[in-house]
Amino acid sequence: MDHSTEKILGEQLLKVVTIAEKEVDRQIEKYDNLDENDLEAIRKKRLQELKKKQLQKQANFFEWLKNGHGAYEEILDERNFFDVVKKSAKVVCHFYLPTTERCKIFNKHLEKIAAKHLETRFIYANAEKFPFVTTRLKIRVIPTIVVVINSNTVDYLRGFDDLGGKDEFRTETLEWRLSWSKVLEYNGPSYLRGSGTTVAKLVKGIREKVRGNEADGDSDDNSDD
Repeated sequence: MDHSTEKILGEQLLKVVTIAEKEVDRQIEKYDNLDENDLEAIRKKRLQELKKKQLQKQANFFEWLKNGHGAYEEILDERNFFDVVKKSAKVVCHFYLPTTERCKIFNKHLEKIAAKHLETRFIYANAEKFPFVTTRLKIRVIPTIVVVINSNTVDYLRGFDDLGGKDEFRTETLEWRLSWSKVLEYNGPSYLRGSGTTVAKLVKGIREKVRGNEADGDSDDNSDD
């Protein structure tokens, strides 16, 4: 890593830490100024919110099961794909090829995740049998996982790059990565919980700034000619 990249990384990390510290200070100040009545009101409101959320989950439960949630199921044609994304608000679809070993690794982990997250429909499809869908979604790498929310494609996992680039990774790591797009609620190890958005923005910011520096360098070189 060269000096300019290290500097950019340091600046980005400082921004993340500063924002986090300000938010903590704001929360502390907020609760320091509350009396017992205020705290009791907050407690009652929170209990009501949790109860409402639980009732909503119960109402959705049978609908989810009817639509195939809770299982990891292969779909066989493109019409089936569009039916799934129409019926289910949250869908994770793995496009695979039978001859690709890494697809089998994804299958193993996704089957476990599907059983835990009834709120999301998990499916997989042979990319060779879905020419229209794969072209429309610009799928060029196998395996690719596509995240669809409310019939809109919101996220992609292409290969294992976001999982460390190696074949050996924990199911919780894939579960955490999928949670970045809010397609599922992640409740795994605390060292991963809640950090996805920050990490994604940090990496994106660094890449953009590095590209900008490289472009500036190219311009300077060209101006000397």
